[in-house]
Amino acid sequence: MAGCGSAWRDPVLPQILGAALMLFADARLGDIVDVSQLLEELQRDMAVQRVCRELRARPGVTECVSCGDTISPARLEALPAAQRCTDCQFTHEKSRR
Repeated sequence: MAGCGSAWRDPVLPQILGAALMLFADARLGDIVDVSQLLEELQRDMAVQRVCRELRARPGVTECVSCGDTISPARLEALPAAQRCTDCQFTHEKSRR
């Protein structure tokens, strides 16, 4: 996805990586795998959060592409990439079956 950047550039991540490296130095193989999985999950979550912030900041994404009505703030909060209002999305999904 264009413009989402790298989660490794997040300013908090170097501190977390430093703590993880300390755990690696004092860990058994099973612990290393656990820490690796935790870091991968953290990287993925941070990337998703960054994309969500970017999507919310984009102008014009609050209007339904089908009917032009405003997409509810609750829907955009739950699904920042939503392109349709709830009613139009339901109709769209129903027509694809």
